[in-house]
Order: sequence, then C-alpha cells, then structure tokens
Amino acid sequence: MSTPNNEGKGGSSGENSKDRIITPQTFTSFRAKDTTNDFVTKFRTRISGYLALGLWSSLVAAGAWHAGRVSHITDRMLVAAPLVQSDEDVNVANLSYKSFDKAFVMVGDAAKTLYAVISPLATAATGFYFVSQSTEQSSSKEEEEEE
Repeated sequence: MSTPNNEGKGGSSGENSKDRIITPQTFTSFRAKDTTNDFVTKFRTRISGYLALGLWSSLVAAGAWHAGRVSHITDRMLVAAPLVQSDEDVNVANLSYKSFDKAFVMVGDAAKTLYAVISPLATAATGFYFVSQSTEQSSSKEEEEEE
C-alpha cells in the first residue's frame, strides 16, 4: 500500500502519475523551445497556406463558373438556331445572336478580370508559404544541431 508520504517513491502507479505531472521546470523547458518567434513563424506559415489554398480554390471556382456560363449560353444559342424558318425569324435570330455575342463578351471579360486578379495573388501566397515552410524547417534543423 502506498501512503501520501511515499506516493512518488513507492508503487508503479505513483511513478507514472508523477511523470505526467507538469512541474515548473518541465513547463519552463517546454516554453523555452516554443519561443515567440517560433510561434509567429508557424502562425504565418499556416495563415499563408490557408490563404494560398483559398485563392487557388477561388481561381478554380472562377474557371468552373466561366465554363458553366459559356456552356449555358451556348446551349441557349443552339436551341434558338433551329427555330429560324422565315425572313422575319432570320431578323430575330440575328438579334438573338448579337445578344448571345454580348453575353459571351461580358462573361469572357469578367472571367479575364477574375483570372488576372486571383492568379498573381494565389502565386504570391503560395510562394510565401513555401519560403516560410523552408525557413521553418531549416531553423528547426539548426536547433537540433545545436543540441
């Protein structure tokens, strides 16, 4: 039987529980390894990774939206084409083709603008992520070599 006086010295359950207790010495050594600079570096790496992931996802979503809109306009244009049977219908078809052409131009311009804005931002965020990731890995290797 273990008593309160010899709980840490005696039985096996006392030794295991003592190993799990965080003392000021273990807390200080843990804190020394995780300095503020390390925390900031890890935080920046994570944030830049999430930002890059979000921007690339936005670029993929913009591409999917662009393809969907073009497909929708093309389907409507192909449905409208066989309805031409007389001269009057030809004039209506020409007007509808002009409106389809306008729709294509508007969708294309919107997509070009989205691509032009999102692509460089996604590339920059991805580059920053990889640079900070490699810096984090090299600093952790230097710390291991010092110990």
